[in-house]
Amino acid sequence: MTKAWPCLLAIAILLLSPLLAEANGGTIQVASHPTGPYLLTVFTSPNPIRVGTVDVSVLMQEAGGETVENALVRVTARPVDREGEETIYEATHDMATNKLYYAAHAELPEAGQWLISVHVAGDRGEGAVEFQVEATQAGLLDSPLGLVGLLTAPLLLIAGGWALAKRRAARGDPS
Repeated sequence: MTKAWPCLLAIAILLLSPLLAEANGGTIQVASHPTGPYLLTVFTSPNPIRVGTVDVSVLMQEAGGETVENALVRVTARPVDREGEETIYEATHDMATNKLYYAAHAELPEAGQWLISVHVAGDRGEGAVEFQVEATQAGLLDSPLGLVGLLTAPLLLIAGGWALAKRRAARGDPS
């Protein structure tokens, strides 16, 4: 049984790897919205949005559908209906997994409603769009370690019961 643990751990990691990967995309917050001379599509991830880091990915296109590659894209986050500073993040292709997107990792330090603004500036002009999201507190199962624990706990209980039964059988204890 001891030799099986590395295999079980590898299986748990493989099952969780999609949850650990960062990706551009996620929940569409704004879809092909005319913004100045551009069309903006904005995605947020994770879903649901939790307190902490939120990936804000922006697909910036010209009216004909061509992506705009050399633009200045800024993402702003500020709390709604309560005190708190506005924080500005530069969205870049370098931060994006898919290099057609601009991405920023915005920090939402507390639960509640947040106003996310996206401002773009390119060769053809400028534009902006905004939307609200709600950030909730993360639970134990929202973290990769919490999910690994949830998957491994039953295996540990089974292994412990098996080892205890084997020890009792070796001693001749019928209970």
